[in-house]
Amino acid sequence: MIRLDKDTTDRRSVNVALTEKGRRRFEQALVLWRSAQDRVVAALGVSMADQLRDQMNGIAEDQLGSQA
Repeated sequence: MIRLDKDTTDRRSVNVALTEKGRRRFEQALVLWRSAQDRVVAALGVSMADQLRDQMNGIAEDQLGSQA
């Protein structure tokens, strides 16, 4: 679903791209993700959904920061 290509200008680098299958899978996932976001807003309301998203982002940042 991803393709790795050597960079033509810098041999140390690799370019990562989605294949056509990967692009289709991403589009399918995006539809599902948007639906899930809409359901959270419908259940909690915009303000609480925003607060929940902020809290979850904070947790993720804490976890990623602690791994560095």
